[in-house]
Amino acid sequence: MDFIGSYNRVNRDRQVSLLEMFTKQFGQGDVALALIKDIKSDSPSHYAERLERELMEKWLYNGSDEVLGHERGDGAGDLRDLEESLR
Repeated sequence: MDFIGSYNRVNRDRQVSLLEMFTKQFGQGDVALALIKDIKSDSPSHYAERLERELMEKWLYNGSDEVLGHERGDGAGDLRDLEESLR
């Protein structure tokens, strides 16, 4: 992430986001799962916490249904489905 920050400072007209690179490659749902698994581990990564915060901000702006690619059926939240998949 330090490389990304350095790159963005030098290339202000072509900024990149590590979260966007991961979600483009793996999809936002899979990235969310990986971040949650890392954060719940015995030694969570500082970077995972930063990426999780960035992802949460994106969800707040866009809505979690769009991010995770699910539609609400019975009114239950998709985040509950995400939590179930972690068990």
